[in-house]
Amino acid sequence: LQYTIHSDLGRIVQAVGREFEKHPPMVVNETPSTPQHQHHGQQHHHHQPRNGNEFASEARNIASPQTQEQQDPFGLQNLTTEELTRLDIDEDVREQFIEKLPFVQHQNEEMEQLMNRIESLALDNVARREALEERKRKLEALALEFKQLGQHWDINSQRYQRKAEDFSPQHIKELLQIAVSTADAKSDDEAQRFLCGDSDVASFLQNFIETRKLYTMRKAKEERLVQQLNALERAAF
Repeated sequence: LQYTIHSDLGRIVQAVGREFEKHPPMVVNETPSTPQHQHHGQQHHHHQPRNGNEFASEARNIASPQTQEQQDPFGLQNLTTEELTRLDIDEDVREQFIEKLPFVQHQNEEMEQLMNRIESLALDNVARREALEERKRKLEALALEFKQLGQHWDINSQRYQRKAEDFSPQHIKELLQIAVSTADAKSDDEAQRFLCGDSDVASFLQNFIETRKLYTMRKAKEERLVQQLNALERAAF
């Protein structure tokens, strides 16, 4: 039977009782010894009768301490028949006997030390509660600030994305192509109005020259941008 800090005290008591029932203590009846004749003319004398406890005591003296402890971890061999009987009958006596066992006392001391450490940790946690609450408030404030910064970053990121798309070379090329087409169409409209007689020579020359000049400038910019983009593509950008 092994006893640990988690053992059931009632089961231990029952196990001790069952052990008594299976292996009751051996008691040797008192028998008078016959007188023995001593050598060298000594007088006869009688040996004193010895009971079972004395025989058990002699057997315990012969056994080594380590073997005795292994065979009798509860120290039952040191008890008299009367003490064993009381231990078997009286539950209070059994409980007191078990509480005085060395390994039970050792387990109780360890449990008490553990409870003291737990109590000390609990008091320490209570003492640090205010500091923890302050850190919690700071953490919540930082979390709110981080959330606001995240929202601000999202807005700026979307704005940057739109600007990047507006000023991308491909988008600029598309805008130049639209502007070139618009200037070309406007110059054609001026020529068509002049042919239809809707404008005089002076107005036609002024408007047509301006629209063709604008068309030529935009067309030149478009062609230059296309050349630069092609050069970048060839350079593996």
